[in-house]
Amino acid sequence: MRKQYREYPEEVCKAFGLSDAETTQFQQLKDSVYNKFALNLIHNRLKHAKHYIPGVCQLLGSDLIDKFTMYCQRFPTAIDMEGPHEAIQFLQFLTYYSDYPIPGYPYSNEVIEYEQTRLELLIETPMNAHSLESNDVLEKLQVANWKEYMPKILPQIFVKEYNYPIDEIIEKLLNGEKVNPEPGAYWVLFVRLQTRNQVIVKRIKKSTKLLITQCDGETAINDIIENVRTEIKLKMHEHVQFEKECRYFLKKLAREGFLALTGRKEPATFEPMRT
Repeated sequence: MRKQYREYPEEVCKAFGLSDAETTQFQQLKDSVYNKFALNLIHNRLKHAKHYIPGVCQLLGSDLIDKFTMYCQRFPTAIDMEGPHEAIQFLQFLTYYSDYPIPGYPYSNEVIEYEQTRLELLIETPMNAHSLESNDVLEKLQVANWKEYMPKILPQIFVKEYNYPIDEIIEKLLNGEKVNPEPGAYWVLFVRLQTRNQVIVKRIKKSTKLLITQCDGETAINDIIENVRTEIKLKMHEHVQFEKECRYFLKKLAREGFLALTGRKEPATFEPMRT
């Protein structure tokens, strides 16, 4: 609103029905008010997008390192959790010490070197019929050819619910108990650089700014999303989920009164912030 005021002061005051006193007060508002508004928008997008993007999953906490170490000491063939290959061995141990086999999906994405490893237990619902045999995946992910074979598991899986029982599971293993997750549980190995989260946050910040600036009342929603998608250079397999995320975000803005949204192929207008 302040930017519009600087360019068209009379039109803005008239549109919002500001009195002389209100106009003076408006001119004295600090930019922090608008920065806070922008951060709220980004926070809302991050909150929604985390359900689609594995990169925002929390990495293995330092409080569990001791338990992992104790587990590795308990079983002679285990190795300290220092890298992805050791983590895969731990995945195999978890399967072995269960009463029934648990499918395991090692997962990696745009990773060359690994700094931290996290193992998750999640309940998932397959979307496409395509599935991979756990043993087949593990055989291909031996140390010798880890970097040559990186299965793209996530595009075929819709994450229904995350569970984080790693500490409880390790305690049971240390006590010699069996691990029995509920049927339908899958072990998923998230291995990624720490900087991955920062990349996603930067992408959302940039795309949020682009979405807002292109809502000019002349550009159709489909074209806006396509322009942003091209600008941030999304990969093909990310297009669908990114479009869903953007539409959710724009509809949320419309419900809150910040966006004049008429239809998928109709122009969108971003309204100034209410004061």
